[in-house]
Amino acid sequence: LLPHAGEFKRLSRQSLSITAGKKYAKKWNAIVVLKGPLTAITDGTRVVYIPWGGPILARGGSGDILAGMVGSLLARRKSLGLLAFNAVELAVTWHAFAADDLRKKWGEEAVRTTQLLSGLPSVLKKV
Repeated sequence: LLPHAGEFKRLSRQSLSITAGKKYAKKWNAIVVLKGPLTAITDGTRVVYIPWGGPILARGGSGDILAGMVGSLLARRKSLGLLAFNAVELAVTWHAFAADDLRKKWGEEAVRTTQLLSGLPSVLKKV
């Protein structure tokens, strides 16, 4: 699940927090990406923080791009030798790296959400 704070509150009836995210993930046997200034990924037991990405990822449509990336890696995770948690972590990290690369190149204000897609090839070449 990739909820922003408002969506998480509607789903869980709790404010977005690491504790609430872990509880929700454990209850529903899910992987939850808690998007925010410091994005966190939890499966209810472990938490991984993704410190990259910044304000560019707070724009409309950014989460839709991330959802597509997560879905793509989850669909191919067995052939890639990834556990589901690691596939989600990889997608979130690539997404954040693309945002950071674009910010360095164009500045935060000049980047459009759709540029995240065009920024991915340069990120993937680095990994």
